[in-house]
Amino acid sequence: MALAELNKFGDRPKNYTIEITLMGLPQVQRWQNPLPLQYGLYDSPFGDCLIATTEKGICNLYFPDSSDPAIATDFLSSEWGNKVELRHTPDLIKELGDRLFAPDATHANIVDLHLKGTDFQLKVWRALLEIPYGQTTTYQQIAEQIGQPKAVRAVGTAIGRNPVSYVVPCHRVIRTSGAMGGYRWGIERKIAILDWEKKHLNLALCRS
Repeated sequence: MALAELNKFGDRPKNYTIEITLMGLPQVQRWQNPLPLQYGLYDSPFGDCLIATTEKGICNLYFPDSSDPAIATDFLSSEWGNKVELRHTPDLIKELGDRLFAPDATHANIVDLHLKGTDFQLKVWRALLEIPYGQTTTYQQIAEQIGQPKAVRAVGTAIGRNPVSYVVPCHRVIRTSGAMGGYRWGIERKIAILDWEKKHLNLALCRS
């Protein structure tokens, strides 16, 4: 699509390399043919998650709290409408999920993301990818980072609409007071992911 950028995170235990392809909403609206979308459910350390990917990269990762395939397709239909052709590919999603959620993988993992949103949302989501593994930042700091310090509420809304949870780490954003703040998939899950990351970061530091 319009823009691709390679981001490297050498301090992550999983040594991720993330390549991002961005989709502006006007581009999606101009599509003439449905985009093939492969999807499936994965049993993650934080409950069942729905993963969907285009040929360019992961476009959705949700925690619907259900293993019902109908709920999975409902999520994707509400996100994409008739702009995609859904293809259930459980084996592919199992392989992808194993890579995403393997805390002690020592090999380099290439994670391609295909993100769809407004210019503002895409700017916020890119800022989320810069939060170091095992650490947190605040909504105010994200607003300042993107050059719009008064847009804290809009930043919070954009974070809440992050389509690729966990990989685009919206769970690492908390309130200035230190309170957890909101999380689309539940505060208990947000705390569990943060604790899990801190645990594996500490293990990685002990091994280094």
